[in-house]
Amino acid sequence: YYEALNYGMSSISKFKSEETIFYINKKVYEPKNFNNKYENKKITMAYALATSDNIYAVKTHLYIGSNKLISFLNKFDVESQNYPSLALGTAEMSLLKLTSIYNTFSRLGVYSDPKTINYINSNNKRYSIKIEKDIKLLNSSTSFIINELLTNTFDTNLGGSINVTGYSIADKLNVKASAKTGLTDYDSYMIGYTPIYSVGIWTGNIDNSLHTDTFSKNFPKQAFLHIINYLSEENKNIW
Repeated sequence: YYEALNYGMSSISKFKSEETIFYINKKVYEPKNFNNKYENKKITMAYALATSDNIYAVKTHLYIGSNKLISFLNKFDVESQNYPSLALGTAEMSLLKLTSIYNTFSRLGVYSDPKTINYINSNNKRYSIKIEKDIKLLNSSTSFIINELLTNTFDTNLGGSINVTGYSIADKLNVKASAKTGLTDYDSYMIGYTPIYSVGIWTGNIDNSLHTDTFSKNFPKQAFLHIINYLSEENKNIW
């Protein structure tokens, strides 16, 4: 959607959400929405992003040219094949990499190499991590629009017959946040952020077996809720 906005689309650009068969290079591609739910009418980008409408995502991907997303991922050193399903998140990457990409939106286009703290050997010292380099990878204005669009994940007043993906925790959030959820037969994730913090949570099975446990599927949302609320309370004077 970042590339779509740069291409000339807007948050109110519309495609029809309906069960769709795509014919690409003489091959059939038939993506589905979660639980096979469709609005069966034209919807906006804002609504599609908030409800994770897969049909809208693939139509956008093909409309602007599938090479756009590949070029975007290359900026973050992520390589991927040119498949229509790439619009639905089929590029393989670590949770750290995925979270760092969303963190770039949070920082209005500025990317920093992620750093991790492996251990702390004293409770009496304050530690800080030196950021070695900041790289301007994305357009600030477009990143700002993406940040605002992703707050719709929790907007239960958005309208339509399909719930926004963050509806189960929307009324419990203590701070304005941007977020994107993901759910497949094999895993579940949530990436959410504010201008200060970015949080990425993933659940699944290491052997890539089916992800059938309901608690585990819902855990990323619940964990994000508690983490971001705690952080907002700790930093309420800043926020």
